[in-house]
Amino acid sequence: MLPEHLIVDEHHDKLNGQKIYLATTVGGDCFLGTAASPSIDFEHLTNAYEVFKQEVKCIADDYKPLTINTDGFKSTLKVMEHLFENTTLIRCFLHGILNIDKRATKQLQPYATVLLKKAWTAYKAENKQSFAQQMRRLEEWILLHLPDNPLKKAALKLCLKKEEYMTYYDQIDCRRTSNMLDRLMKTQKKN
Repeated sequence: MLPEHLIVDEHHDKLNGQKIYLATTVGGDCFLGTAASPSIDFEHLTNAYEVFKQEVKCIADDYKPLTINTDGFKSTLKVMEHLFENTTLIRCFLHGILNIDKRATKQLQPYATVLLKKAWTAYKAENKQSFAQQMRRLEEWILLHLPDNPLKKAALKLCLKKEEYMTYYDQIDCRRTSNMLDRLMKTQKKN
């Protein structure tokens, strides 16, 4: 049986000195497809992810995943909407957290520690209502306590995407983060 919940992302690499992007699809804890793309624009990514779609049709002509988790990159979202109409797209919460963590300079570390703890607490909310409430509280805390800087901007961006993160609660067993894909993609890296 094919997995109902997928994760997709592009692994950046080089081939003969040229930058390429490996359009990677995983599900059920394994690679389902990988195809090289010379660019991350809509046309090239569509061609790369289309390889998975065509190969899966050989197994199950009517296959359509229930959800696809993605980091939220605009081209990737557009491609998934095009290739898998009426599939629910789930924005990866982890990518929002990593975006915040990248901006935690040494002097902002005390703020970042509290901020990340509050964000992960919201992530663990049991239902949509609780998640929405915790995200509102997080936003209030950010506005009240964080000075204007890139960390604050990234944290507010996480809060602004609350509705996208909430789609998770409508889909039983979907992937809320891209952890599984990230672990598998590490094997694609050269030593």
